[in-house]
Amino acid sequence: MSEKGKFLKRLNRFTCLIELRNRKERAYLANSGRLEEILRKGAECVLEKGKGKLPYKLLAVRKNNIWVSVDSHLVNKFFLELYKKEEFPYLKNAKFMGKEVKVNGGRIDFVFQKGRKNIFIEIKSCTLVERGIAMFPDAPTLRGKRHIDFLIKRKKEGEDALLVFIVQREDAKSFAPNSFTHFDFAKSLYSAMK
Repeated sequence: MSEKGKFLKRLNRFTCLIELRNRKERAYLANSGRLEEILRKGAECVLEKGKGKLPYKLLAVRKNNIWVSVDSHLVNKFFLELYKKEEFPYLKNAKFMGKEVKVNGGRIDFVFQKGRKNIFIEIKSCTLVERGIAMFPDAPTLRGKRHIDFLIKRKKEGEDALLVFIVQREDAKSFAPNSFTHFDFAKSLYSAMK
């Protein structure tokens, strides 16, 4: 069951301070992005009871008149739901092989198989929107660049690869890589598109 509170401040990468029923509480933030444009003092937020060390988990924050999901763990669940509803034509008749699959000393979000080819899929949570353009990343991400490089390598070796950006807010009209924040990530993404 979720409850509404107020965001007060970010204490560290994965912990924030919120106000709930006139009490200050700590909440888990499942998002390593900066989220500077969203996590503003006094912003209305939605929380649920925590399942780990912290008493609450931050799910969403209201920015202007929209709710922004800040739980980056949800995007993998959203992806699987979209797959089950056949929203990805490319994955039609593809067989689900696993999630969080260990490959070459790292992990990839999903592996599917279509015919004799593996399809390696990495999902990214996008919360930054400026002037209607969703942008990723909102902070430099060496891990994100490594994921793209891994997918490019798989494609060159004859496998298939997908990079899926799930925008967790409703005010985006288009998407672009955020080259201002991480130029090398954007460069790798454009290479992958080629």
